[in-house]
Amino acid sequence: MGAARLRGRPPSAPRTVLERLVGTRGVVVDDIDGVIDALEHFRQDDDLADQLILARAARTGALPVLSFDQRFSACEGVELLAAEPLG
Repeated sequence: MGAARLRGRPPSAPRTVLERLVGTRGVVVDDIDGVIDALEHFRQDDDLADQLILARAARTGALPVLSFDQRFSACEGVELLAAEPLG
């Protein structure tokens, strides 16, 4: 669904579409458990891409995830990187 097709729909529309896609017979999803975990967090207004990264890192033993994103760093398993001033 393009952005234009989502206008006027509730904010949960992209999540609903993704949940239906993941549950569709014949659709193969890499790391389905990680995707389901990420969708659960996405349901709570977290960023889907961040949650997919975190789920994959957790499942592969690659924690902590390092991020410059303060909001994402509030998640368990994520550490905030502090930017050093240049000069």
